[in-house]
Amino acid sequence: MHIRIAQACDLPALLTLYEQARAFMRTAGNPTQWGSVYPAPERILADICGGNCRVFEENGTLLGVFSLFLGEDPTYVHMDEGAWRFDRPYGTIHRLAKTGSLPGFSRQCFDYCLTQCGYLR
Repeated sequence: MHIRIAQACDLPALLTLYEQARAFMRTAGNPTQWGSVYPAPERILADICGGNCRVFEENGTLLGVFSLFLGEDPTYVHMDEGAWRFDRPYGTIHRLAKTGSLPGFSRQCFDYCLTQCGYLR
């Protein structure tokens, strides 16, 4: 298995992967975080075109997806409570999803992201 930057031709497989993730979230008691349409195809394409979308691939099959953004993330500019531990350059992981056949996916994702940027939020 390897991680690579997603390409536009991956979009159909990614749409299926995200639908599976939304269905899992609904059955696991989290029906509202992504609702029924997040992330929209346009958001996924924007991640791909920006070079931020990564996929886990094995034998030509996409098993997982996430987007890694390096630099300031508008989502985290303002926090109502608390503070970040460090004020230094960082990366942010968004839109993490996987098939059911990928144990340890989150850990592999975080480990990969830490090789790209030493501090994650």
